[in-house]
Amino acid sequence: MYSSENMENFKQWLQAEMNTREWSISDLARYAGVARGSIANVLRGDRDPGASLCEGIAKAFKMPPEVVFRKAGILPPDVKPDEKRQELVHLFDMMSEENKDDQISYARMRLEKQEREAKGVRRSHASQNL
Repeated sequence: MYSSENMENFKQWLQAEMNTREWSISDLARYAGVARGSIANVLRGDRDPGASLCEGIAKAFKMPPEVVFRKAGILPPDVKPDEKRQELVHLFDMMSEENKDDQISYARMRLEKQEREAKGVRRSHASQNL
């Protein structure tokens, strides 16, 4: 069972995310593929968010399900507070939405390049061992 503190934090977070997107309960329900009443019940505090509701909310908000599960108190908080991560998150939080999107695209591109390079190194080592 969720604590009342977890529920209140989740309700506030969910409402803030909806407000940021200017979504109604009906909008979120449609994008999440869940019943409008399920979201309304959570926002009123009449029910706890379950796994399927959290997955739908994550899909609607286009965020990793783990983020929503953590907000809902289903998963423990993320415990990777190294300094580089904290600085990156801090800088990212200060950016405009457009710049955030650019940085995510850049990070994906860099990761793909890193993966291609790693494959090239493995191929090079394999051919040297022949």
